[in-house]
Amino acid sequence: MLRNTVWIILICLSLCCGCVCVSSYRDLNILSPYNVSPVPSEKRINKIVGLNSLTDNRPLKERDNLPPYSKLEQPVSDIVTSILLKDFKKSQLFKEIHYPAQPTDDIIINGSINRLFGDYKVTSWGKFRQDFGIVTLFPVFWLPAICVPISQEYTAIDISLEVKDSKTGVIIASFNASSKEDVESRGMRRGKSAAIAFRNVTNKLKEDMIEKVKHYYNIN
Repeated sequence: MLRNTVWIILICLSLCCGCVCVSSYRDLNILSPYNVSPVPSEKRINKIVGLNSLTDNRPLKERDNLPPYSKLEQPVSDIVTSILLKDFKKSQLFKEIHYPAQPTDDIIINGSINRLFGDYKVTSWGKFRQDFGIVTLFPVFWLPAICVPISQEYTAIDISLEVKDSKTGVIIASFNASSKEDVESRGMRRGKSAAIAFRNVTNKLKEDMIEKVKHYYNIN
């Protein structure tokens, strides 16, 4: 009797987990949260900065093939601009940064999204688990269930920024950063490759920003 009860519980849990996996991966956010480390105090730029919305310059063939992590309710330019703004704020790179730029700002940042492309697919093992999840309760499937990837996702990002002195209109610097990430996962949750790619891109943009802006203003 006890053995039958245990099996019934395990079967119910398996079915519930299968339902969660199948339903949840369809409408998750485009980006998993990623940690942003504060910039060391000696590298910070003591300027008030305004960030304008990035323009969407992606090739037409990529605009319909966005990283398929969610049904996006906002334009891509708004999403990417928001990601950059949050990253720059959390990193404490500037004295202040806000959106959109104001005439009283010291620096104005404009930019463009040159690539934002992704792909997601469920592996053969993932499809097997979706269709026959209950079978994985048997010991012979325990090791594959732990070790074999269920899904694969890929994200490619390329962003360009232009930094301008607000008072003189002089272009301080123009630079870009790109990243391509291919990630295998043993779960259905999406967004890890995008998170890694965005973190790589924002870190590179900040490095270039520190070097070129400090050089222009002769900040030690």
